[in-house]
Amino acid sequence: MSNFANPTDWRLLINERRQALPGSNGRLRPIPAIEPDAQFTYPIVLVHVSSINSPASWFLAGEFLQIGLTSVGASYAQLASRKATLGRYQIIQFSDVSYDKSNLRYLLSFVPQRYIPDVTVRVWEYRGIGQPETLGEISNKIGATLSAVQSNKTSINELKAKINRLNELIGGE
Repeated sequence: MSNFANPTDWRLLINERRQALPGSNGRLRPIPAIEPDAQFTYPIVLVHVSSINSPASWFLAGEFLQIGLTSVGASYAQLASRKATLGRYQIIQFSDVSYDKSNLRYLLSFVPQRYIPDVTVRVWEYRGIGQPETLGEISNKIGATLSAVQSNKTSINELKAKINRLNELIGGE
């Protein structure tokens, strides 16, 4: 089980503030999607979305979209989406769909609700213990286990040879 209380296990990757701009009709235009260049490598994130000018009664801040690389058609595709609550910290575990877990890379995009006048989006990536194991980590553990077994097998064979020699010496008297 993960312990999310250690602040050194979190890395701030997104800290963006945006404001709606007035349109030609005098109304505020919706804030466009926030698509920072931050690349994520772990599926667990902590998000916080706030708005200084939104009423306290507003609940939904918008939606986080997990975007992954593809090799067919478009270069990016949506992997998952999660709703964000205004003014609350939320821990989200996004999809871990990469076949090569040692090479999981994805982007996050935040789409604010149309009526939000301003928004601050902060996203931390969890890098502590309790992360799902990557294929590379599993492969390394298997390799280490196989090495230990091979080493033990060699030691056992050496002991057997010594015992056989001792038996020959004892039996040869």
